[in-house]
Amino acid sequence: MLLVNKARRCAGFTLLEMSLVLLIISSGLFVLGTAHTWQPATQLREKLAVQQFRRLYENGMNYSLTHQTGVAIAVHDSQKEVLVSDTAEKWHQQMHYPDSLKFTSQGSTKIQIYAGKVKKPKTLTFTGKSKEYVLTTQFYWGRLRAK
Repeated sequence: MLLVNKARRCAGFTLLEMSLVLLIISSGLFVLGTAHTWQPATQLREKLAVQQFRRLYENGMNYSLTHQTGVAIAVHDSQKEVLVSDTAEKWHQQMHYPDSLKFTSQGSTKIQIYAGKVKKPKTLTFTGKSKEYVLTTQFYWGRLRAK
């Protein structure tokens, strides 16, 4: 009976041995995981900034349509910000986009909307580190489309 208890006690691993193995495995996975997340984090920030710009544009369109007023969307690439405001400056919204994005546009960097319509179509380009986001305003109807 004494030999059976002794054999049972030696059959498994100790808590210390299991903890050490789990520590080694988890630290290896952590090192491998963090090495690949820096680049996608920049891409994700860029993608989210472009999505936020699209929402800001839609907000400006909706405000212009519901209030039958003019709205101006101005992009200041040097300050990395977008400002949306009505002509009476009673309403405005703004956003900042990451330094990794560069904004270019055909013509001016300002979009004029009146009563939910854009009179002049424009192509807006946000160039990131690995991807280019091209947005176009549709003539008169004014919706923003991604290419």
